[in-house]
Amino acid sequence: LFRSNSLGEGLFVMNKDSIISYINPEACKILGYSKEELIGKNAHSMIHAHHSHTALPLEQCPILDRKSTR
Repeated sequence: LFRSNSLGEGLFVMNKDSIISYINPEACKILGYSKEELIGKNAHSMIHAHHSHTALPLEQCPILDRKSTR
């Protein structure tokens, strides 16, 4: 993975199951978590919010709709 520690934007990488595998320091700062608190955790349950401010089950999240990612 490329080096993104000097990137001025927050960046994180997650797998198809929404598990965070990488996060840069700026993303940690923006989100208010340490790298250790987020690596290996489910991004959907940790940091994802919908416009209605209600929690959607992972399988109903349109961002993670696996049917559209072929």
